[in-house]
Amino acid sequence: MAKPDYELDAAAVARKTIEAEIHIHASAISTLQTRYNALSPAVKLPPELLSEIFTHIAADCYNERKTNSTSPVYKWITLGHVCRVWRNVALNTPRLWSRIVFTRKTEIIETMFSRSKKAPLWVSAAIAPRDSRLGFLEKIMVESSRLKEIQLLGPARSLQIMATKWSEPADLLESLSLSDSCSAEFGHFPLSDGGVLPTLFSSETPHLRRLKIKWLSIAWTNPLFCPTLTNLTVISRSDSSFCLGSFSQLLQTLETLTCLRSLELNKSIPRLPDEELSVPDTWRSPVDLPCLQSLTLNADALDCANLLQHLTFPSDARLSVTARGERGTEDLARIFGNQVARGAPLRRVVFAPIYSRQLLWAFGRSIGADADTEQWDAELCVDAYGHSRALGALTGHAPFLRAVEHVEALWTYGSWEWRTLFERAPALRSLALTGHPGKQFFDALTLARGGEEGVGGGEELEEGDWTPAVPHLAEISMVQMRFPCRLHDHEYSEGTVDFLESMLDWLMLRCENGIPLQRLRLTNCVNVTEEVVGMVEEIVPDVVWDEHEQAACYSDEVLDVIDLDDDDDSSFDDGEMMDIFPWIPHMLDDELPENDLDDLDGYEDDWGFW
Repeated sequence: MAKPDYELDAAAVARKTIEAEIHIHASAISTLQTRYNALSPAVKLPPELLSEIFTHIAADCYNERKTNSTSPVYKWITLGHVCRVWRNVALNTPRLWSRIVFTRKTEIIETMFSRSKKAPLWVSAAIAPRDSRLGFLEKIMVESSRLKEIQLLGPARSLQIMATKWSEPADLLESLSLSDSCSAEFGHFPLSDGGVLPTLFSSETPHLRRLKIKWLSIAWTNPLFCPTLTNLTVISRSDSSFCLGSFSQLLQTLETLTCLRSLELNKSIPRLPDEELSVPDTWRSPVDLPCLQSLTLNADALDCANLLQHLTFPSDARLSVTARGERGTEDLARIFGNQVARGAPLRRVVFAPIYSRQLLWAFGRSIGADADTEQWDAELCVDAYGHSRALGALTGHAPFLRAVEHVEALWTYGSWEWRTLFERAPALRSLALTGHPGKQFFDALTLARGGEEGVGGGEELEEGDWTPAVPHLAEISMVQMRFPCRLHDHEYSEGTVDFLESMLDWLMLRCENGIPLQRLRLTNCVNVTEEVVGMVEEIVPDVVWDEHEQAACYSDEVLDVIDLDDDDDSSFDDGEMMDIFPWIPHMLDDELPENDLDDLDGYEDDWGFW
């Protein structure tokens, strides 16, 4: 039975009365909460100071996103959820909203842009073809006078079309990064109008400091290469480097960049003609880069050598060169060595073959740094089957290695210049080996040293007259070394037996001549037993063994691949090497996917905007 109308009206009135009382109490609680929060020390901070703190937090979040694409860039939004005072401060701080990272939600971008008012802008966007956000990006780019930093990743054609509209000056712009999102090395969709970026911002970027162009063609005569630049990165594709211009245009541009601190040219050095087999004679004075702190080159070996001989820079600048091809490897090693030898003496050297055709050298001027975290003072990586010629040219540069105290050699398979290395590094004190160094290793250590320049002659000397090539050598570390199997039912491998006997003979020879090896480290070695360690302990005062007795279990097929006595390094197949030694890294990162602006859409949906 339905209730009478007067009863329904009374219930509605009662509910409204209760709702009014709830609102009154909620308002009173909110007022009390505001008064309570006002007693907090953080709320008592001046609004100007809070605004500065909030801005720094937002800037840190934005900068963190550059190195970690999964980091939430808008996590600072929670600052406005603390209390009403903080919220009001945040809403009245335009600089807090001026670092705009494009997300999937256009309303977030619109809110950031509107609340930034007239503050300088930092813009980071990853766009796709026919992206619905392109219109809003163009709206932001119209405000070129406010732009401080631009990072754009997208299709080359889309970037070029947008760039033609950037015609207004960018007086505040300090950092510009433009990258093609297509990572394919060849067969990319070509740009229109010859594929070269046009002149941007009416050539008016008086404060531009950092410029990065990746996989987009830009002529060396472009006004973006302005004298104010301190950091320049140009990464090209192998089939588009000709679009940048001639080698003389590159040098003319570099002559104007006297403020450069960091320079990276990846496949961007104009190539010498194919008929050139060596570096041509210089026809002009070298380009001086007096402020340079870091130089990174990645190109054909001959082109890297050609540019290096045309540059002068501070002797303490960090130098990293990745060279491809056999043409010019010896010239590159010689010129690279001359550049590095100008600085403070090298103290540490690492040789690391990577696959059968790649070899990495890393050089440091300090001892004791962690190899995994150390930033080397100089690096040279040669990707060519002829890297042994480059090794010979590099180690043959006497002043280059004269002060080296520590050498680390990783997987030195095939032909290796041990004798030349020891002759050129008389100050060597410690040596670290990973993998089998070959039977020539102890032969090179045993050779006598003679001559004014310390070049070993290998002649027979009377007892007591023997002088080793490295008289100061006190410590050797061996990692994953393969010693002969001591089991009664296993035949010795001729190479490993010779190696063990040569090592013991060399250790005894040093003892007899009053310069014993002080320490020998054995780590994760194969077929090392207490018997082997006991033999060594009779000669070496300090033997550090991890007591890891690992027996060799290689199959005949594997042993055929790891031929320790084979001097022809071309016998190694890259696939076979990776199957046997999967931990060997590939040092050349030309084909790594773009990651500095990838996945800019990662954000928390529940953060909320007010």
